[in-house]
Amino acid sequence: MDAEVLAALVRYVKTGLIVIQTRIMVLIGLLLCAGGTAWTLYEPTWERVAASALFPILVFWPIIRLEKKDGQLATKTD
Repeated sequence: MDAEVLAALVRYVKTGLIVIQTRIMVLIGLLLCAGGTAWTLYEPTWERVAASALFPILVFWPIIRLEKKDGQLATKTD
């Protein structure tokens, strides 16, 4: 294999790993949001409700924005 083919292969594999990594982060964030909601429903207090409301805003929303940004980058390279 010549250098151009190897460089293209490395570029495609790197892009694929970034997409997979971002989707795994989204899945973990979604599961943590569901766990926080279950934790709040188990014994609702105002602290738990506030934590359950703030976690998706402060953690899950930026991960979703990262996935959208990476998705746009992945479609541009294809």
